[in-house]
Amino acid sequence: MQFASFLPEQSINSRLIDAFPWEQTSLGAIATWHPGMKTTLGNMLRSPMPIVTLWGEDGYMIYNDAYSVFAGQRHPTLLGSKVREGWPEVADFNDHVMRVVMQGGTLTYVDQELTLLRAGVPELLYANLDYFPATYDDGQIGGVIALVVETTAKVTAERALRDSEAKFRTFAQATLHHMWTASPDGALDWFNDRVYEYAGVPPGSLYGAGWGGIIHADDMDAAASRWADAVRTGTPYETEFRIRRHDGAYRWHLARAVPNPRAEGAFSRGIGSSTDIDDPKKSAP
Repeated sequence: MQFASFLPEQSINSRLIDAFPWEQTSLGAIATWHPGMKTTLGNMLRSPMPIVTLWGEDGYMIYNDAYSVFAGQRHPTLLGSKVREGWPEVADFNDHVMRVVMQGGTLTYVDQELTLLRAGVPELLYANLDYFPATYDDGQIGGVIALVVETTAKVTAERALRDSEAKFRTFAQATLHHMWTASPDGALDWFNDRVYEYAGVPPGSLYGAGWGGIIHADDMDAAASRWADAVRTGTPYETEFRIRRHDGAYRWHLARAVPNPRAEGAFSRGIGSSTDIDDPKKSAP
């Protein structure tokens, strides 16, 4: 099927745009559109990134195939509608976008919270949004270009992780054992209060390489080497070393750590504990 020359045949939405009765809108028939508008639309329709363009003062919506997926069941009726009417649930938000960008401004939102009716019911989602003017060679602003990348899965996963870590730390603070965690690069980044109370050092002073300051010098090389191996291979860590108590005495501890179970074959985060074994170790035959 032959479309208007600027519409790429590989785009499903080219057919919809070509068939839409634009002459019934303030944009007028396709043949009368500004050459800069046609160029912008041709490039937009070839992009794999979800892009929607809002044309004229009313913000008539023309978008590519990737944005059709984002629009859900609102597509294809969304195409050719005024943005305020197309997404009435976020009309005020889009009014602000149109005011700012049609005057030459730009807007960026990261993990913007939106509630949209993509399937007929309110749906909370998050998206990275970038808005900038569609400017022609003569300096005229014809509309708004919006890049839309949904981040709902990422935001949901990050929040679940934070909730999980908060629950872990609540538990770890309640236990009498020494508990600690490590970042993906193996740096120790959190200790429960029991560790600081035992060692008599200020909270936060053991992060990174700081924990080495309370390990007996004769045990440090072996402890650090085994820890480096565990981080590199994503395998459990287990070793014994002496930890300096607040009164200066060194006592033997059994240190264990496991990589985060979400990581397959790689070390993402570590959760560890240290248990005092000094008495049984010294009394063993």
